[in-house]
Amino acid sequence: LRLRLRLSLWLWLRLRLRLSLWLWLRLRLRLRLRVRVKTMAVKRRRGPPPKSRGGFPRFLLSCMGIAAILFLVGIAALASGIMTTEDPQLTAERVAADREERLLQNWKELPPDSAATIPQYTYPKTRPLGDILEDWNPDDPVEPANFQEVLDVLDFNDAADRQKARELMKEELPFKLINSPGVKAKESLWSDAYLTTKLATGLRGLGTVEESKSNHFMYWVARSPSPPGWHKPTVKKLMSFTTWLGKAADAREKRLGPDDKHHYFVLGTNRDFTRKEVKNILTTQVPPRKFAQRGEMEFTGASNFVLEDLPIFDARRAAMAEVAKVTGQSCGGITKDEPASFFIRQAIHNKGVQCRIGMRGVIAEAHYDAGRNMIAMLRGKKRYVLTPPESCPALNIIASRQHPSFRHSQTDWSLYPQRERLDKRGEDAPQGSGGGAHPKVLETLGRAQALETVLRAGEVMYLPSYWFHYIVSLDGDISVQVTLTPTPPLTLTLPQALSLTLTLTL
Repeated sequence: LRLRLRLSLWLWLRLRLRLSLWLWLRLRLRLRLRVRVKTMAVKRRRGPPPKSRGGFPRFLLSCMGIAAILFLVGIAALASGIMTTEDPQLTAERVAADREERLLQNWKELPPDSAATIPQYTYPKTRPLGDILEDWNPDDPVEPANFQEVLDVLDFNDAADRQKARELMKEELPFKLINSPGVKAKESLWSDAYLTTKLATGLRGLGTVEESKSNHFMYWVARSPSPPGWHKPTVKKLMSFTTWLGKAADAREKRLGPDDKHHYFVLGTNRDFTRKEVKNILTTQVPPRKFAQRGEMEFTGASNFVLEDLPIFDARRAAMAEVAKVTGQSCGGITKDEPASFFIRQAIHNKGVQCRIGMRGVIAEAHYDAGRNMIAMLRGKKRYVLTPPESCPALNIIASRQHPSFRHSQTDWSLYPQRERLDKRGEDAPQGSGGGAHPKVLETLGRAQALETVLRAGEVMYLPSYWFHYIVSLDGDISVQVTLTPTPPLTLTLPQALSLTLTLTL
């Protein structure tokens, strides 16, 4: 009886709880229905909503007003020189692009036949480009006995010379260094046998070789569509280093002429991977697990040994030195007391290392680079004809960014000595690019101010940004080039800044 009473009580409580829950839900539903009915009745009494009057809503007008105010504030801050950006890399790239645009605008406003005088430098001592090409034809790879050096040759081990080199870098003027750490020793290390062993790994031991029908090589990038009448100046092929050595020996022994087929061996590190490694070092403050051993393989074969043999050009070592200096702790074996790299100032802007192995007589057409370059000559020697940015109007530059060989001179400089015998229609231009061999164009070319230097084994040359350079391989040579920080910012007055803004806009 007691169990039955407990069971009955439990069932009654359970039923009562369900009944209460059902009543609560019913009451809630009725309240919702009542509110909805009242809302519909109010809407019926008010009638349909008014039609839109058109135009912009008020909040859009408010947003436009705020944007206009911010734009005016930004213009005022830019004019007063107090505006800063959070990302210095983007700022440097923007400044470099602005300088490049001004350079091209200068070329567009002053055509090649302009009689405007081009300023002459006191250092380095410049003279008319025509005189340089007349005295030493670029097609002749034999150095004259009376050649005179015009660039300062500074000793890296001398503190006063290093300070002078820094001052020249600030002024964006070229110079040469001797006794740079580890460069002179590589002249004996980088033998043919050593390079053959190092380049045997990778893409079945093959590397990238540029082939030209003559001794002229012009850099190009595939564009779509191609300009009318344009053809590829070189062809890229895969070739073993041993095969290339045989062709280089033939060029030296047979004394190949300008119209013979020439080859250029190209070697480089993976720029994207190097920049990624540098960024990881600077953000995580941790060195790579396997320093200088992984990720350096590119289409040209295994090229990580370039950074191993030339640590002064390794942006990752410079990044670790920056971390050690900021944190006060060693990073990757580099302590805070180690001096900053002379060759790589800001590692995040480094664009990797390019190594070019040229045969006798190879000519790289005149062009400029937006970055500041350090070029180390490990073997052989090269002739550099340098022209300052002020000479741009006389160089017949390809100013269209859509052209495959943008920023290159479309005039064959080796034709200058024979300009009077050329077809005046310019049909003999080797690049097929619009009158590059016209006598009038060549006469204008000769008025440009220029200088020449011979970069020899063991020397390092600093090449400022936007200096045009025309390169001739005098013998079987090996050069390594590293791009430093972008060009320093320009100091512009407010009228100059407004003029530059209008130029870029138009």
